[in-house]
Order: sequence, then structure tokens, then C-alpha cells
Amino acid sequence: MNARQLQFIKPGVVEIIDISIQEPGLNEVLVQALYGGISPGTERLAYRGEFPSELLLDESIIELQHKARYPFPYGYILIGIVQEAGSRENQWMVGKKVLVFHPHQDRIVVDIGRLLFIPDELSLELSSLIPNCETALTFIQDAAPLMGERVCLYGLGVVGQISARMLSSFPLEELVLIDPSLFRRDFARRIAGGSIYSASPEEFLKKDFDLTLELSGNPSALQSAVSHSGYAGRILVGSWYGNKTVSLDLGSSFHRKRLQIFSSQVSTIAPGLRGRWDYKRRIKTAMNWLINNQESSWITHIVPFEDVSTAYELINVPGGDYLQVLLDMR
Repeated sequence: MNARQLQFIKPGVVEIIDISIQEPGLNEVLVQALYGGISPGTERLAYRGEFPSELLLDESIIELQHKARYPFPYGYILIGIVQEAGSRENQWMVGKKVLVFHPHQDRIVVDIGRLLFIPDELSLELSSLIPNCETALTFIQDAAPLMGERVCLYGLGVVGQISARMLSSFPLEELVLIDPSLFRRDFARRIAGGSIYSASPEEFLKKDFDLTLELSGNPSALQSAVSHSGYAGRILVGSWYGNKTVSLDLGSSFHRKRLQIFSSQVSTIAPGLRGRWDYKRRIKTAMNWLINNQESSWITHIVPFEDVSTAYELINVPGGDYLQVLLDMR
């Protein structure tokens, strides 16, 4: 049985290749992928050759538990339909809409334990945002905003937009959103609601934030976050910079202000929450949030799988006029 798989051939070059896949076993199903959701920040690093060579591509996805040695498959999210089950007991799954964390590929055989069933309330296209919502939820849980705080968020890609929408429901004194893209700032003002202020980095002069979320992927934004934090301010770093280094001035007021810089990442749950939260609870919460906050314009581009180079040329421009980009595998 054949399938088409996206491979990163070398920096700046992606291709679709033909591969062979096996028939589904007893606890497996064959999924026909309809859409692949591109994660712009991380996949841009892979496309540019900026992925750290000493790290596994991903520790939680079986197919990506190897280092970035070209050529390699990559990608996170597939949305599709169960086409065939390997056992009679699992025939009820045939025809179900599912999400699978898997590299970009139009047909896959996976263990049934890896399937996330998509509720009827969500379209296939919007279902691609479930992982983004889970990531944003993780950032909000780790940041733990308090009533009346002054909060700043850097980076208005799709995860930043969703994080801003979530933060706008908190009773904050102020929510400031920073991004160089006018398209993204205007989009955030429209969908976040409430009393927010958005600005470009150049016109941003506000100081003394209680909490800052750095989600831009731009190392220089972290220095700005340090400079604009108030006493004992908290700075959550959700960005992953790949092999780009971060240069910080920690010799000015950093120590006297007793600033806290801490990381957040969706592959784990914060130690303080693990007694009550697990992956299933978090993904269910994220899914329910998306059902209640559906915004179809988060999906800005749907690119045919055959034109995959176009999609990666698009996301190769940080802060471009795009949010969620989908690969159409139908």
C-alpha cells in the first residue's frame, strides 16, 4: 500500500515522496488524511535548517524520535477519516473524524490509542487548531494570571492569537499585545475583545508589567520583556528559538527587580498541576474551549499538498499575513 509523505530534503527544499505502508494490524487503523496543519514557528526552523542537531525532532511522536539529519519527514498534525480497521472489534471507528499527531503524510497506519476523535461541533479545518488551543492553554496555566494584573504578550501567530483570546476573558487591568505585523495586530483587536492595546515593537513604551508571555520566536523580544517588567515580574517563555542564541542584559536592573524567567512547553504538564491534570483533561478542556470560540478566519491559507513548497515559502516570512496554514491532502 502506498502513501505520499512530505520530506525536508535540505534547508529551503521540501518534496513529496512516495513510500510504502503496511496494512493495519489488530489494534491499528488506516487513516486517510484530509488536512495537515503546519506549525509555523517550529516547522520554519526545520525548513531553514535551524533545528538543533543534537535534539530529537520530537520526543512524543514515534515517527520523529530521531535527530534532524536531512532528508527527514516532519510535521505534527493530521486531520482525517478512519478508512479501515484491522480488527472486527474496531469497525465502529470506520468513517470517524480523527486527529493524529504525525508527520505530514496523506495515508497513515497508526495504533488506535493515538487517535483523537473530533466532535461533530467542529469542522475538519477548525479541528487543526485543537493542538494550538492545547498549547495556548498550557501557557495560560503556567503563567497563572491574577485579577487586576498588567499583562503583555509578544507574538501574534495563531498560538499567540488564541492565547490573547483566552487572556481577554480574565479580569486584567491591562492586556498589551506586541507584534510587528499590522495584519496580526488588527486581527487580535477584532477577535480578543475586551479592553486591549496592540502595538508594534517600535512604538511600544509601556513598562512595569506584572506578567509577560514571550511567544514570538524572536530572541530579541525576550530582552524587551526583561526591560518592561515591573518589580518581581514574571516572564513566561513559550517561544522555542531552535539553534538561535539569546543575548540578555542581566546586569542592569534584572537582579534588583527580582525578575523571574521561566519556560513553558506543551509536551509536559507543570509539576504543580500533575496531581489533578493529565493529558486527557487538558486536551478535552482545549477542545471545549475551541467549540465555544470558533473563529474560521484563524485558517488563513489552505494549500494543495502538491504545492507544498508554496506553503513553506509563505511561513518562511516571520510575521507574514498568515495564521493557520493547512495542507490539503484530499
